[in-house]
Amino acid sequence: MNDDEHKKSFWVTAPGFLTAAGGLLTAVAALIGALNAAGVIGSDDGAVSGSPTSSTNPSLDDAVLRGTWNVEIVVRRVDGSAYMGNNTLFDFESPQSGDQRTDTWTMESTCADEPCATSWSSIETPNRFTTLGRDGGTYTATKTGTLPCNEEMVPYQRHLEVRVIDAANIEGTWTATEVEGEITISWECDAQDVGGILDVSGGNDLQ
Repeated sequence: MNDDEHKKSFWVTAPGFLTAAGGLLTAVAALIGALNAAGVIGSDDGAVSGSPTSSTNPSLDDAVLRGTWNVEIVVRRVDGSAYMGNNTLFDFESPQSGDQRTDTWTMESTCADEPCATSWSSIETPNRFTTLGRDGGTYTATKTGTLPCNEEMVPYQRHLEVRVIDAANIEGTWTATEVEGEITISWECDAQDVGGILDVSGGNDLQ
């Protein structure tokens, strides 16, 4: 092969070689991109940079309310204290705003390990036992009765509402670990509104 033929052969094959090399690089780049997206290669934690991290935890609305709870109760507001007589405000005698105490509650879901209506009782005040109805992560109960006002008995109402604000997987069950809420108590004595609002917050001992 003379010099002219050698030069001609080179320029004929060079474009083909470059085209093939470009195709190979494109294929390799596509393969690397696919492996990176699949998490096979990439950052140490296996996550693609810039992609959002999704939580696998259920909603707080799905947490089971159960266990023994250490609860702090704080008097937020007192109404008609001069007409309260010997009655107490959820065991606060002569209550004042800011008064506080701790209580121990037991709460057990009536559906075993599923969130639903919950049995509630206060160990320190065992006469205050009831069942909390469930609406998502909020549990409520309203109780009515009578209490003394001077020489007569008058009706009263107590409303309890607690909301699940944190949860964790405990013993294989998605379980509420923190709640907050309020207790509202009201009645009327000598045409005066009496009662108050108490703030509630607490955590269980299952953690």
